[in-house]
Parts: sequence; C-alpha cells; structure tokens
Amino acid sequence: MTEYLLRDADNNNLQLNSAVISEPTKSSLTLGRDRFSFENEIIENSSLPGSVKLGKTRIRSREMIVRFNRAVGENPDTLRESENDLLEFLNKVVYLVDNTRNLIVPIAIKDYSIEYDVGGHQLSSDNEILLELLDPFWKAETPDNINQAIAIGTNDIIITNSGFLATPPIITFTASAAVTQLKVYVNETKEGIQIDDSLFGTGGYDELIINCELGTLELEGFDRTESILPGTGYFTLPVGTNVLKIVSTEVCNIDIDFYKRYFI
Repeated sequence: MTEYLLRDADNNNLQLNSAVISEPTKSSLTLGRDRFSFENEIIENSSLPGSVKLGKTRIRSREMIVRFNRAVGENPDTLRESENDLLEFLNKVVYLVDNTRNLIVPIAIKDYSIEYDVGGHQLSSDNEILLELLDPFWKAETPDNINQAIAIGTNDIIITNSGFLATPPIITFTASAAVTQLKVYVNETKEGIQIDDSLFGTGGYDELIINCELGTLELEGFDRTESILPGTGYFTLPVGTNVLKIVSTEVCNIDIDFYKRYFI
C-alpha cells in the first residue's frame, strides 16, 4: 500500500492512509488517473501544406482526484469531528506527499465532496478531494547532494541526474577571501550563470546562494541579482551524467542540492 499525507506550510502533516490508522481512510484511499495536458504553439504554413510547431512543448498544471471511504462507530459526532478536522487542514494544505516513495508535489484544493451512504445516518461516506497539482511533476522530498572544494581556475564536477526531467539546482558557495568572479555552467548544454561580485568572501559576506529553483541570488540574505552578467542566468541539470564547470578567481567550497523529478 502506498501511503499518502497532506502537508501545510509549517510542515504539519495529516496522514491520509496507513496500516496503523483508521482515519481518514486506513487502506481505502486511491488516486485518480494521471492525465497530462501538453501545450504547443502550432501555426499553419502560409503556402506549403501542413503546420509548424514553435518553441518548446509545455506541460500544464493538472488535476488529481483522491478518493476514500470513511466509516465510524455508532456516534455520528465522530464522523462530524473527523470531517471538520480534515476540512480545517484542507484550508491550509500546500503539498501532497507520497510517503512510501519519498516524493512531493505542490497542490491547491479545488473541491471536496462527501456523499453519505443511504440509510447510514451519517456514519459512513464516500469522499473525493479534487486537487490541482501546481507543478505537474513529482519531485524527491530529499535532495541529492554534492560537496566539493573549488580551486582557482576551472573545476569539473560530475553530476548524475537519474530522474526523468531536468532539475534546477540550489548551489551554495562559501569563501573566506574575495571571489570577484564565478562562472557556473553545464558543459553539455552551455547553459549557466556568471556572477561578478567583489563583496563575496569579504567582511563576513562568506555565503552566496544561487537558487535556480526560485530564481534568486543571495549573499548572506541580501539580493545580489545585479551581480549576474546579462545574457547568463539560472539553469537546470539535464537528465543523465553531465559535467558542471566551475570557474573561480579564488579558492572556495561548493555545496549542490538537486531534487530528482518524475512524471508519475
């Protein structure tokens, strides 16, 4: 049995099903079908037969239905209390978690339906939660991590992304001397970022974070977007084994987190 739970922004969890709980669902929970909607820009040729596709295919956010059955004892207040607890949590939920495979996906609640069994006196029900998966892909709940010392000049870091989609890394540099320039790019795609910042590594400004997932560059919590060389920017790690090139003007340390991503 795959165990699922809901999580709010404060990392509080509500277990949806498990062999050791009876509410909300124990073992009756099922997820609806996976359906992916692909967005393409297709235009007709002006004089030749057929059409052409412009740009890249994009996968839209998608809906998912969570279905479960609920049955309580002889006291109707037990069901009312259980449903109120669940509805209260649905108001603040932000993630659906596959606890068995350690996967997570951001969600929004669209609808919750409670259908009481005929003649059951509200002691049992068939329930459906309609979710919007804001990101159509699941990602690993814990990241792969690489930590390495960086020398002056060009450094090669071998990274293997064994997921099914390119994934944006979160890269943390630490330095105790001024690092006036950093170049970080994937050798196979030539996509990457260059940072020219004379403050990094001086006067206590020793931690620089490139968050390609959020699209932020911070030096000890301060926004340093202005230090990014125009024409460069945030990037993703392709599927497979690739070489991440790091070019630095000073010795430092690099810590790389990336979350493998999956369609289902």
